[in-house]
Amino acid sequence: MERKRREDKRKIKTRQVLMQSAAAVLARQGYHQTLISDIVSEAQMGQGTFYRYFKDKRDLFSQLTEEFIERLAAQFSPMTDNLPQNVYEYHDMSLNAIRRVMAIVLDNYELVRLIVREGPTIDPEFARVIDEFFNRFAQLAQSFLEYAIVQGFARPCRAEVVAQAIIGIALRLTDSGMQGRLQDLSKMTIAEEAVEFAFRGLGLYDQPASEPPRQAD
Repeated sequence: MERKRREDKRKIKTRQVLMQSAAAVLARQGYHQTLISDIVSEAQMGQGTFYRYFKDKRDLFSQLTEEFIERLAAQFSPMTDNLPQNVYEYHDMSLNAIRRVMAIVLDNYELVRLIVREGPTIDPEFARVIDEFFNRFAQLAQSFLEYAIVQGFARPCRAEVVAQAIIGIALRLTDSGMQGRLQDLSKMTIAEEAVEFAFRGLGLYDQPASEPPRQAD
């Protein structure tokens, strides 16, 4: 029993090293320019070891992508496990989840860029996986919004449209962060501004509206 436990731990560790090495090489060289020999060289292992864990490079990249997506999705578990009971909890839970997601994304921005930009070019099936990745988070946002509407602490709206808009904003912010366009702002500031925009919009509806400007005759 102890021997099997040690063997299982060794297999898990070997797979982790291969995955981490692949992520590093793929980020540096791109998917299409990376060979399996590059990955095993980075991992300091033989190609035979690689094929005991993965069918080919695509299989490894697919598993790498799926595990990263699951890691991002897990950041919303506190919201799904303990649904907010009012708009303040909804706001704070959303902010905390977005902070966690943004921290992971920006700490792994080379991998994210690789998945988003090169993933769809691998083959039609992988392009579908990437599309489902975006749809999954849009559906998650939609489900939270629909719940909030039913509970009475979000305004009635077309939740599917708003959810897609939220994902679009998130993608653009992520890309801007990766490109260094928001380098003067901390990850927390970016997350807070995005959530405040989602919850409050732009209008100051709790203040008297100013008189609209007169049009020239």
